[in-house]
Amino acid sequence: MKHRRNEREFRKAKRELTKIASDGDDDLVFFDESALMLRGVVPYGWQPVGARKLVPVSGSSYPSLQTLGFLKPDDTVRCYFHRGTVNSQTVIEVIDHFASHIRHPTTLVLDNARVHTSAKFNARLDRWKERELTIFRLPTYSPELNAIEGFWKKLKYQWMPATAWDRFKDLLYNAVRCVEQHGIPYLMPSLQN
Repeated sequence: MKHRRNEREFRKAKRELTKIASDGDDDLVFFDESALMLRGVVPYGWQPVGARKLVPVSGSSYPSLQTLGFLKPDDTVRCYFHRGTVNSQTVIEVIDHFASHIRHPTTLVLDNARVHTSAKFNARLDRWKERELTIFRLPTYSPELNAIEGFWKKLKYQWMPATAWDRFKDLLYNAVRCVEQHGIPYLMPSLQN
C-alpha cells in the first residue's frame, strides 16, 4: 500500500512521532485493533496468474476474538479482549478505561479507521484532552508508523501455539497467556461469562 500513501505526509508524521518520543514531555502509546479467528492463518499464497486454487483450512471463521491494544515504546502492552463486533462505542470504552489509568500527558497514536473517525469518537476528543490524552492520527496507508502492528504480527504468527487455533476457548486462553508475558490483559464484558 506504500504506493497509495502521500509520502510527504508520511515523512512529516514520522518526524513528529520522533520529536514526541525524544522530547519526553508526553508518553507515546500506539493503539490498534486486531482480530484472531478460528481459521487457518495463510499470510501469503502464490499461484500462477489466472489459476485459482483453494486452500483448505480447519475451523470456522466465527467466532473471532477481537483484541484492542495499547503498546508503549518499552514494548509493554495492555490488551482488551472482546467477542463481537468492534465499533466506535467499543473503542471509546477501551480508551476511556485506558485514560483513567494514565499518570502523565500521553499521545495516543492510531490510524484513520472508521471507528477512530466517527462523529461519536470525535465527540470524545475534548474529554480525553482534559485527561491529558491527545490523539495523533497517522496518515493513510502508514501502518509501519504504528508500532503495535509488529506486536500483532508476533502474537498471531510467532507466539501462539498451533493448538491455540482449534477452539475459541483455546484461542482466548493462549492469547491471554501471551499478553500476560508482555503486559496486562483485560476481558471485556462480552467474555466474562
